[in-house]
Amino acid sequence: MKRLCRHTGCNVLIDYNKVYCPKHEAMHVKQKHEGYRIYDKHRLDIDKDVVEFYKTQDWLRVRNDVRRQLFHMDLYEYYRTGRIIEGFTVHHIIPLRDAWTMRLDRHNLIYLSDSNHKHMHRQYDTSEKIKEETELLLISYLKKFHDEFLHI
Repeated sequence: MKRLCRHTGCNVLIDYNKVYCPKHEAMHVKQKHEGYRIYDKHRLDIDKDVVEFYKTQDWLRVRNDVRRQLFHMDLYEYYRTGRIIEGFTVHHIIPLRDAWTMRLDRHNLIYLSDSNHKHMHRQYDTSEKIKEETELLLISYLKKFHDEFLHI
């Protein structure tokens, strides 16, 4: 079975179990690692406890469970546009700095694409009111998904 390379604008057919064609695979791996490096450096400057938390087995287990439970898709994109796209980051709806005790709470975690994850953080940084509205929106999307697909 074949499918298209996931790189925007690329029409190369690849094996179904692949994500990118050989041309774009190396480029995306390099971008991903560079993004992690910059993100980790920025986070280390802010809060070492947060950086250490993201390396724990508890977090890795919960993160993977959330990905599977949400079918590896960006719920924000799905409910906002109806498009199904693959997520990239498990996002804390209520940030760790605001609710450390909710760091492993699956009801506080949503899977987002990289661009939507960045969008959420820009929204959070705009104002406290917009941050709260965005948190409520994400919580409602997560609840709607659970009601529609998981019945929990």
